Amino acid sequence: MKLLIYFVSAVLLLPACHRASQDAWVAEVGTTKISRQALIEKLKQEQDNFDPELWQDTEGFQVLKKQVLQGMIEQQVLINEAKRLSLSIPDAVLDRSLQELQSGYPDSDFEDRLKKQGLTLAQWNESQRNKMLVQQLIEAEVYTKIPVSDQEIKFYYQSHRKEFYEPDQVHCQHIVTNKQEKAKKILALLDKGESFTVLAQKFSESPDRVNGGDLGLIKRGDYPAVFNVCFELATGQISPMISSDYGFHIFHLIEKKPGHFLSFSEVRSKIKKGLVASKGQQNLKTWLDERFKTAKIRIREDVLKEITSHGNDDKKS
Repeated sequence: MKLLIYFVSAVLLLPACHRASQDAWVAEVGTTKISRQALIEKLKQEQDNFDPELWQDTEGFQVLKKQVLQGMIEQQVLINEAKRLSLSIPDAVLDRSLQELQSGYPDSDFEDRLKKQGLTLAQWNESQRNKMLVQQLIEAEVYTKIPVSDQEIKFYYQSHRKEFYEPDQVHCQHIVTNKQEKAKKILALLDKGESFTVLAQKFSESPDRVNGGDLGLIKRGDYPAVFNVCFELATGQISPMISSDYGFHIFHLIEKKPGHFLSFSEVRSKIKKGLVASKGQQNLKTWLDERFKTAKIRIREDVLKEITSHGNDDKKS
């Protein structure tokens, strides 16, 4: 869930009467300090998200720098609140999240991606833990406390019936090849009663050949127009050979599911989640504003000023 950025109103700006070299922190949230180096690293990580011209413009960078720090402060306010409530993310949950994310990358690609972002695996783990902690906090303190009555859910269902119409669907298989003669031979084998599944596994050139060409349940528009022939077939019927830009197709209709309205019991949970999310936006804003207004925050303007777009301090040794 993305958090909206809210500017903290109760911020105490420290006078620039001490040199930044005396302390290594740029902001303090409660008793937690945000170091100058942490802000520099965060700026480097966020650099690709901003217009390069803004990054190089002196005045623009001042705004950008304060915006990034503001986000760090707001996150720390919420982390402190989560810790106050004794919320935590178990290592097992964090490890599972890491495994799920890594599964989408070949071998070392994930760590290479982190390096490009200026992150170590340990830093990513800490960032992910904090993100999950904030999500847990908001769920516990905001969304689980939003009341939604059965009457509200039923009213929504009755007044938004079109949302719950399930259009016609068909369960079909297909075989596709880029050679017309090959497709004709497959049709001849099907006419002799051979298994569509076996022939799809043996001859089809589509990735779903491993499943016997089974496409599962599909709706009109899920696939290119050539697949719409499936909606015209009778259950168990095999189509003639049909050509398209993708090759020569043969379809087999397994089942038809006529369009129908989903029952209240089928969509009740979905409607409730939607109503909670809708109500939650305003509740979340109010809750966040209260947290930020009461947070004790200090910003060292002298330290902040000395951080440049080059990622180093302007202060002299």
